[in-house]
Amino acid sequence: MSHVHNLGMARDMKERNTLARIDDRVRQNKIKSVRAHIYDSELGITSTSIEGLLKDQSLVPTTVSLYDCFDFHHNH
Repeated sequence: MSHVHNLGMARDMKERNTLARIDDRVRQNKIKSVRAHIYDSELGITSTSIEGLLKDQSLVPTTVSLYDCFDFHHNH
């Protein structure tokens, strides 16, 4: 929330570009692995082991189906 005052300004757009996450194969594989772990182990997303895998990058174990079908950003 420390950057709210920059919303709509040129600096905001620059930060969105420079701080944007890249959805590369490493990230996608991590999410895929965590999702499999959740379903295979019947753990909740708030379980300690799942939190430990995702928390360092503030990831969530979700996928977007259209994004999975089309490679919009070509980040491999």
